Amino acid sequence: EWEEDTTGAALLQFGHCKTVLLVDLPALSSTQDGALALRETIGETFACPRSVVVGFVCRQDMSRLRGSPCCLPDNQHWMPSPVVTAGTVVDAQRFVAKDEPKLAKFGLSRVVDHYFGKPLDKSEQCSLWSARPLSERQRTYAALDAWVCAALHQKVFPTWQPRDVNGAGV
Repeated sequence: EWEEDTTGAALLQFGHCKTVLLVDLPALSSTQDGALALRETIGETFACPRSVVVGFVCRQDMSRLRGSPCCLPDNQHWMPSPVVTAGTVVDAQRFVAKDEPKLAKFGLSRVVDHYFGKPLDKSEQCSLWSARPLSERQRTYAALDAWVCAALHQKVFPTWQPRDVNGAGV
């Protein structure tokens, strides 16, 4: 999540259907140890060819993540380059549009309503994400926003299994 008048992201929501992590990017990336931890965990996940990272209309999200301040030496960043992440990041809007063409132009809330029977409350989307501590409503929204992307992937691709780099099932 971010605010329109800032660069970078104030929060990274990262999860799957059972767990969601909310990562305070400004706090972690402000130290070399924190930035290294981000690179060794989140960065490696984005770089792993077996990973699937799902977002919804996520090109700007990726740009914001790469634009987040980072204190690693030699202009390194914890977030891999677009070339590295190209095969890992999947836009849920695209696979939803193939699964249900009538949803191609709808936002995440309407898509969630279609698949899960209840819209995603987006009222916290434009809240003050750089303020700490985050409110419970912000944390709930952020966690649900991440969770529904993973849940959509699982709903549309129920038999999906990770593949190794040679294309064989794992």
